[in-house]
Amino acid sequence: MGKVYRNGKAAVKRNRVIAGKITTPDPFVRGRFYSPKTGRSYLGVRPSAKKIQRICAAISEQTRRTWVFLDPDEMVGRLNRMLRGWANYFTLGAVSAAYRTVDRHVCFRLRQWLGHRERVQGSSRSRYSEPYLRRTFRLIKLEGRPHRLLWAKA
Repeated sequence: MGKVYRNGKAAVKRNRVIAGKITTPDPFVRGRFYSPKTGRSYLGVRPSAKKIQRICAAISEQTRRTWVFLDPDEMVGRLNRMLRGWANYFTLGAVSAAYRTVDRHVCFRLRQWLGHRERVQGSSRSRYSEPYLRRTFRLIKLEGRPHRLLWAKA
């Protein structure tokens, strides 16, 4: 047997190999998906719920009231950079639902931020509609971005 190392909470044995266990954290969820064209199943990946929650939390942090002093173009530029980087990392597999969730969240938070910045009350949905945000401020849309499906056979 190998030496026992303590890292945080658990003791880890150095020379022990556990078959079938992923030892590193994985940002993707692996599972069985079904082809929309043929209906046949295939193994695929999609962004994990934890990673979606983290990007939504980062968007919420970026659009807090403390950032009201920023120019709207600069705020949208920051959000676009963040979204583009996240979407480029998660282009593999079935990402449409994740993109849709993140798109809805970023529009909601940007509406709230603009409402606080302009000091308007009530729901800002009609004042700052999604087409308005995309057309006027050039907010990118993740849902229409190209993505790659897995074609490897397992």
